[in-house]
Amino acid sequence: MKRYVRNIIQEDSQPPERQLLIKEMKALQKPNKRPWLEKDIPVRSKRAARARIKKAKLKERRSPNLIEYYAKQLEEDLPASERWFRDMYLKEEIVRTFSEDLFKDRFNKSFNKIYIPDVCNIGYKYIIEVDGSIHNTPEQKYKDLKKDYYFEKRGYLVIRVKYGDNAGYSTCVSKVKARVLEIDIIEQSRRST
Repeated sequence: MKRYVRNIIQEDSQPPERQLLIKEMKALQKPNKRPWLEKDIPVRSKRAARARIKKAKLKERRSPNLIEYYAKQLEEDLPASERWFRDMYLKEEIVRTFSEDLFKDRFNKSFNKIYIPDVCNIGYKYIIEVDGSIHNTPEQKYKDLKKDYYFEKRGYLVIRVKYGDNAGYSTCVSKVKARVLEIDIIEQSRRST
């Protein structure tokens, strides 16, 4: 019976007013909670469909445009911990001998469109992360470890500073200055030969 009614009420065979009414009625119906039953998704099993949906959500979450968007949002609405660090850090006189963009600090810019470090310097190969109160949770600590591993694997020095820790801040600045001096010496020796 239902099949018969469905065949009678086909959109193509109805007048335009009736087609609009049918479209409105379809819009009011509940959305399909089982997307693997949709006709336009050629999937053989429910498990494969769930995996495909999960993969699409993950891809959407990590898409490069989304990471760039998050970086811009972070720059506009700067957390208190990063504001504290940036105010102190910009006052420091960390000498840079090269004027290239690679050797300048970048604040809250995406790195390979995967992560957004608080401070990143591609030329001197260091990353500074300022940890606020959210970094005390076990989930965030695990994410921080993954992030640190990602950067260290690529040869970056990862420095973490706790919000409000002035001693930690001074050690961070001394590590950055040591790294800058080390890379400057290497770069000058490369350019002289």
